[in-house]
Amino acid sequence: MSQSQPAIKHDTLFDKPFTTPLDKAARFSFDEQVVACFPDMIRRSVPGYGQVLAMLPIFARRHCKYRQQSDSGQRVSRVYDLGCSLGAASMTLAGEFDPQDLQIKAIDISPAMTTEATTLLSENYPKHDIEVITADIRDIELEPCDMVILNLTLQFLPAADRVAVLEKIYAALSEGGILVLTEKNPCV
Repeated sequence: MSQSQPAIKHDTLFDKPFTTPLDKAARFSFDEQVVACFPDMIRRSVPGYGQVLAMLPIFARRHCKYRQQSDSGQRVSRVYDLGCSLGAASMTLAGEFDPQDLQIKAIDISPAMTTEATTLLSENYPKHDIEVITADIRDIELEPCDMVILNLTLQFLPAADRVAVLEKIYAALSEGGILVLTEKNPCV
Protein backbone atom coordinates (compact mmCIF):
# COMPACT_ATOMS: atom_id res chain seq x y z
CA MET A 1 0.00 0.00 0.00
CA SER A 2 1.53 3.31 -0.96
CA GLN A 3 0.17 6.70 -0.03
CA SER A 4 1.82 10.06 -0.29
CA GLN A 5 2.89 11.82 2.90
CA PRO A 6 -0.08 13.86 4.20
CA ALA A 7 0.35 17.57 4.48
CA ILE A 8 0.49 18.93 7.97
CA LYS A 9 -2.87 20.55 8.50
CA HIS A 10 -1.94 23.37 10.84
CA ASP A 11 -0.47 26.58 9.46
CA THR A 12 3.24 26.10 8.98
CA LEU A 13 4.92 29.02 10.65
CA PHE A 14 8.41 30.04 9.90
CA ASP A 15 11.11 29.78 12.51
CA LYS A 16 10.14 33.09 14.18
CA PRO A 17 10.77 32.11 17.81
CA PHE A 18 14.50 32.29 17.15
CA THR A 19 14.70 35.65 15.39
CA THR A 20 15.13 37.36 18.75
CA PRO A 21 17.93 36.46 21.16
CA LEU A 22 17.08 34.26 24.12
CA ASP A 23 17.98 35.70 27.47
CA LYS A 24 20.88 34.00 29.23
CA ALA A 25 18.61 32.02 31.54
CA ALA A 26 16.26 30.87 28.78
CA ARG A 27 16.59 27.32 27.51
CA PHE A 28 15.33 25.80 24.31
CA SER A 29 12.27 23.63 24.84
CA PHE A 30 9.86 21.83 22.56
CA ASP A 31 6.89 23.91 23.62
CA GLU A 32 3.82 25.15 21.73
CA GLN A 33 5.82 27.94 20.07
CA VAL A 34 8.32 25.43 18.65
CA VAL A 35 5.56 23.00 17.64
CA ALA A 36 4.02 25.73 15.48
CA CYS A 37 7.19 26.22 13.42
CA PHE A 38 8.74 22.74 13.78
CA PRO A 39 8.17 21.50 10.21
CA ASP A 40 9.93 24.57 8.79
CA MET A 41 12.68 24.40 11.41
CA ILE A 42 13.51 20.74 10.84
CA ARG A 43 13.38 21.04 7.05
CA ARG A 44 15.86 23.92 7.07
CA SER A 45 18.19 22.78 9.83
CA VAL A 46 18.65 19.08 9.04
CA PRO A 47 20.17 18.32 5.63
CA GLY A 48 18.71 15.11 4.21
CA TYR A 49 15.79 14.93 6.65
CA GLY A 50 13.36 14.04 3.86
CA GLN A 51 15.68 11.30 2.62
CA VAL A 52 15.91 9.81 6.11
CA LEU A 53 12.13 9.61 6.29
CA ALA A 54 11.92 8.16 2.77
CA MET A 55 14.29 5.33 3.74
CA LEU A 56 12.23 4.17 6.72
CA PRO A 57 9.68 2.12 4.73
CA ILE A 58 12.54 0.44 2.85
CA PHE A 59 14.17 -0.60 6.13
CA ALA A 60 10.81 -1.63 7.56
CA ARG A 61 9.97 -3.89 4.61
CA ARG A 62 13.28 -5.68 5.08
CA HIS A 63 13.20 -6.04 8.87
CA CYS A 64 9.55 -6.06 9.99
CA LYS A 65 8.59 -9.73 9.95
CA TYR A 66 5.34 -9.69 11.96
CA ARG A 67 6.89 -11.34 15.01
CA GLN A 68 4.69 -9.67 17.64
CA GLN A 69 1.00 -9.89 18.47
CA SER A 70 -1.49 -7.06 18.63
CA ASP A 71 -4.05 -6.81 21.42
CA SER A 72 -6.53 -8.56 19.10
CA GLY A 73 -4.12 -11.48 18.62
CA GLN A 74 -3.12 -10.63 15.05
CA ARG A 75 0.52 -10.94 13.98
CA VAL A 76 2.06 -7.47 13.59
CA SER A 77 5.39 -5.76 13.58
CA ARG A 78 5.81 -3.46 16.55
CA VAL A 79 7.69 -0.26 15.81
CA TYR A 80 8.88 2.34 18.30
CA ASP A 81 9.33 5.95 17.20
CA LEU A 82 11.36 7.33 20.12
CA GLY A 83 11.50 11.09 20.29
CA CYS A 84 8.69 11.20 17.75
CA SER A 85 8.15 15.00 17.81
CA LEU A 86 5.16 15.57 15.47
CA GLY A 87 5.13 11.96 14.29
CA ALA A 88 6.75 12.34 10.85
CA ALA A 89 8.45 8.93 11.01
CA SER A 90 5.26 7.26 12.22
CA MET A 91 3.26 8.94 9.44
CA THR A 92 5.80 7.85 6.85
CA LEU A 93 5.45 4.22 7.90
CA ALA A 94 1.67 4.39 8.25
CA GLY A 95 1.49 5.77 4.72
CA GLU A 96 3.33 2.76 3.33
CA PHE A 97 1.82 -0.11 5.35
CA ASP A 98 -1.69 -1.44 5.72
CA PRO A 99 -3.30 -0.64 9.08
CA GLN A 100 -3.20 -4.25 10.25
CA ASP A 101 0.54 -4.68 9.58
CA LEU A 102 2.15 -2.37 12.13
CA GLN A 103 1.67 -1.43 15.74
CA ILE A 104 3.42 1.91 16.20
CA LYS A 105 4.29 3.40 19.58
CA ALA A 106 5.34 7.03 19.15
CA ILE A 107 6.94 8.48 22.28
CA ASP A 108 8.12 11.99 23.10
CA ILE A 109 8.81 13.85 26.34
CA SER A 110 7.15 17.07 25.17
CA PRO A 111 3.40 17.28 25.85
CA ALA A 112 3.10 19.98 23.17
CA MET A 113 4.65 17.65 20.60
CA THR A 114 2.60 14.59 21.56
CA THR A 115 -0.63 16.57 21.60
CA GLU A 116 -0.05 17.73 18.03
CA ALA A 117 1.28 14.31 16.95
CA THR A 118 -1.86 12.65 18.30
CA THR A 119 -4.02 15.02 16.29
CA LEU A 120 -2.03 14.62 13.07
CA LEU A 121 -1.76 10.84 13.29
CA SER A 122 -5.40 10.25 14.21
CA GLU A 123 -6.64 12.60 11.46
CA ASN A 124 -4.42 11.11 8.75
CA TYR A 125 -4.30 7.44 9.83
CA PRO A 126 -7.38 6.72 11.95
CA LYS A 127 -7.38 2.99 11.14
CA HIS A 128 -3.74 2.41 12.07
CA ASP A 129 -2.69 1.09 15.47
CA ILE A 130 -0.63 4.12 16.55
CA GLU A 131 -0.30 5.01 20.21
CA VAL A 132 1.24 8.37 21.06
CA ILE A 133 2.76 8.46 24.54
CA THR A 134 4.14 11.38 26.52
CA ALA A 135 7.13 9.98 28.40
CA ASP A 136 10.86 10.16 28.82
CA ILE A 137 12.39 7.41 26.67
CA ARG A 138 14.82 6.63 29.49
CA ASP A 139 11.91 5.59 31.70
CA ILE A 140 9.78 3.48 29.36
CA GLU A 141 9.74 -0.29 29.14
CA LEU A 142 10.06 -1.52 25.57
CA GLU A 143 8.11 -4.56 24.45
CA PRO A 144 9.66 -6.92 21.89
CA CYS A 145 9.75 -5.12 18.54
CA ASP A 146 10.99 -5.34 14.97
CA MET A 147 12.06 -1.73 14.54
CA VAL A 148 13.10 1.23 16.66
CA ILE A 149 13.50 4.69 15.18
CA LEU A 150 15.72 7.08 17.12
CA ASN A 151 15.66 10.02 14.74
CA LEU A 152 17.50 13.13 15.97
CA THR A 153 16.80 12.18 19.59
CA LEU A 154 19.89 10.73 21.24
CA GLN A 155 21.68 14.10 21.15
CA PHE A 156 19.10 15.51 23.59
CA LEU A 157 19.93 12.95 26.27
CA PRO A 158 22.79 13.43 28.70
CA ALA A 159 25.84 11.54 27.44
CA ALA A 160 25.81 9.40 30.58
CA ASP A 161 22.32 8.04 29.72
CA ARG A 162 22.82 7.16 26.05
CA VAL A 163 24.40 3.73 26.41
CA ALA A 164 21.65 2.54 28.74
CA VAL A 165 18.99 3.63 26.23
CA LEU A 166 20.79 1.85 23.39
CA GLU A 167 21.17 -1.30 25.50
CA LYS A 168 17.44 -1.22 26.31
CA ILE A 169 16.63 -0.91 22.61
CA TYR A 170 18.99 -3.76 21.70
CA ALA A 171 17.38 -6.02 24.33
CA ALA A 172 13.89 -5.30 22.92
CA LEU A 173 14.71 -5.90 19.27
CA SER A 174 13.64 -9.25 17.87
CA GLU A 175 16.27 -11.24 16.03
CA GLY A 176 16.63 -9.57 12.65
CA GLY A 177 15.10 -6.32 13.94
CA ILE A 178 16.62 -2.93 13.26
CA LEU A 179 17.48 0.28 15.05
CA VAL A 180 17.44 3.29 12.74
CA LEU A 181 19.61 5.89 14.44
CA THR A 182 20.16 9.28 12.86
CA GLU A 183 21.79 12.31 14.39
CA LYS A 184 22.62 15.78 13.19
CA ASN A 185 25.41 16.30 15.71
CA PRO A 186 28.00 13.80 16.84
CA CYS A 187 26.89 12.22 20.10
CA VAL A 188 29.90 12.46 22.37
